[in-house]
Amino acid sequence: MPLITASIALLGGPGTVISRSSVTAFRILDIAAGGALRVSNAAIQNGSTAGLGGGIQNAGTLHLKQVLLSGNSAANGGGMANISGGTANIHHTVLDRNTTTGVGGGGIINSGTMTLLGSSLSGNTAPINGGGLNTQASGKADIVNSAFDHNVSGGLGGAISNLGSTSLTVSVVQFNTGSAGGGERHREQQRHPARVARHEEQPGQLQPAQRDPGLPRLPRPRGRVSPGQALRA
Repeated sequence: MPLITASIALLGGPGTVISRSSVTAFRILDIAAGGALRVSNAAIQNGSTAGLGGGIQNAGTLHLKQVLLSGNSAANGGGMANISGGTANIHHTVLDRNTTTGVGGGGIINSGTMTLLGSSLSGNTAPINGGGLNTQASGKADIVNSAFDHNVSGGLGGAISNLGSTSLTVSVVQFNTGSAGGGERHREQQRHPARVARHEEQPGQLQPAQRDPGLPRLPRPRGRVSPGQALRA
């Protein structure tokens, strides 16, 4: 899909999939500074890039609601990259089985401002830091009522690696794997603003009882559309 420089909405429905099926590697969606993209009720799958964000790269404004990001790969930010200056609002969205080949952020690498609400990062992998989420020094991430599980890092922070500012509120971090800090790894081991409902030092889990039973379990879509096609349910 061409670089998004204006305001665009991709509104899907049951079975809507935006996916790479060719052998040529490319990122699915790319939002420029000043551009805006809203995606709902769709799956974004199998994007691949040697840069940032296999599924999505955002330098503008991004809104995701009821979206599945799965099977995407990148050097950093396998599922998506929210780069410096970008704003991402991610609601009731699932990121699973995304991978990186470079440093980190199997699910998401964040250098901008990001809100994650009622969402799940599961089964994402990174070779070094942050199997689920990697927040860079310029990044700010607010995580509310969300879950990180079964993410894997070859280095620090199986679930989350934080060099910037990351807060968690009533969220679950469990069953993640990393060489140090299976749950979270923060710069200089500092715990950033204490809005976490509860945090255990090892392995960095929140109590499973705090998990909202309404956390999304999106079905695997079965239909397919061409990248860049706007659908309205």
